[in-house]
Amino acid sequence: MEEKLKLNVKTTLLVSLSLVTWGAFSEVFNSTVQNILVERLGNSETFKGVIMSAGNVMALVLFPLFGVLSDRTASRFGKRKPYILAGGFLTAFSLMGALFFANTYSTAGFSGFIILALFGMSVNRPAAFAIIPDLTPKPLNSEANALKGVVLSAGGFAVTLLIIIFGTDFTAVYSGSVALMLVSLIVFAVFVKENKLLDSRRDLLDKYNRVQDSCHKGRFRISTMPPEKKRSVLFLLAVTLFAFFSYSAAMSTYVNYANKVWGMPYNQTGIFVVIIGAGGLIVLYPVTAAAKKIGRKNTVMTGLAFLFAGFVLAAFMKKFGILTLAAYLLIGVGWSAVSIITMPMLFELSDVSTVGAFVSAYTVSSTIGRTAAPFLIGFLIDNTRFGYAVLYPCAAAGVVASALCLLFVRHGNVAAAQAGCASTAVMEA
Repeated sequence: MEEKLKLNVKTTLLVSLSLVTWGAFSEVFNSTVQNILVERLGNSETFKGVIMSAGNVMALVLFPLFGVLSDRTASRFGKRKPYILAGGFLTAFSLMGALFFANTYSTAGFSGFIILALFGMSVNRPAAFAIIPDLTPKPLNSEANALKGVVLSAGGFAVTLLIIIFGTDFTAVYSGSVALMLVSLIVFAVFVKENKLLDSRRDLLDKYNRVQDSCHKGRFRISTMPPEKKRSVLFLLAVTLFAFFSYSAAMSTYVNYANKVWGMPYNQTGIFVVIIGAGGLIVLYPVTAAAKKIGRKNTVMTGLAFLFAGFVLAAFMKKFGILTLAAYLLIGVGWSAVSIITMPMLFELSDVSTVGAFVSAYTVSSTIGRTAAPFLIGFLIDNTRFGYAVLYPCAAAGVVASALCLLFVRHGNVAAAQAGCASTAVMEA
């Protein structure tokens, strides 16, 4: 009889502390860097855009590198832990350097330390996102990913509270954020023994996480995957790219759209982030339950349907009102389903020896979507007669493209313990 698997919540929460640094840093980066560069240091919007795009450019180059390096690392501390700690501590201390130069009004110094912090995140994130699937049996990946999302969001929410309380007192905001990062990294370093956790779960992880296809001679290789599985991987990455394009298109422009189209003051537009977050939290665990009940592919398709409905509803709104909030609630619900489930679908096709490479592939595809969206939407707004009206139709079109790609995905549902080349779960269209 197949044993009943149950997620170890305590261990998953402790391991998820590796992501607090990213959650906190991303909120610091998105909420303060543009203000410091333009308002405090007097730089142009173009220069600000260059610095803020540096993270995405670095991710495209460095994420695959550090993902593969962590896959191939063997140390007494583990294969992911050294990268998580080194990158996390580098990011934390770089933020303090950036704060010093912000307070001394040095654009070069501030920009240099922000780029160094982004490099630290490029070291940290591939390993931080890979360690949880490393330690989690594949059938539990959706639940673990949902719990990971809570911890990740908590890091960002803590920084949001600091910004609400201290505003443009960046010394307090940066000091509090760095303290949060350091505490989470130290707790992770002390209580998460990666090698010990792997050894204690070796039999279970080998049963569920190691691909035992007869077509792989020796170590798992993506190049030796059957063509139909390669096709599923590529289409899953395309699903990810277009989904992130749609979401990033809306989130990179919603403030100006709300101000210029709906007439909202800038200081009130934060309500949309709150609504999206609330929608995501409401369905966090229902999404994982749905993935078990109707399958991961159908759950992602349902999430895309919610996203599409939200973007279409927002496109028809001429002013701010209840229906506008409803549109963003739909977006939050849909995005939660898509972002929680797509990564476990990809991991289902990976082997324990290649999780880092798959994480890097996922990150690169999502980064391309995030990078392309602001540039394309900005170009269309500036150079077509439709102006801001192009935003939500373009976001909806990206969702349609993502859904079409999902139709060609045939693998990624929870599979039983692998026994042969054709044993990975195959989904009906």
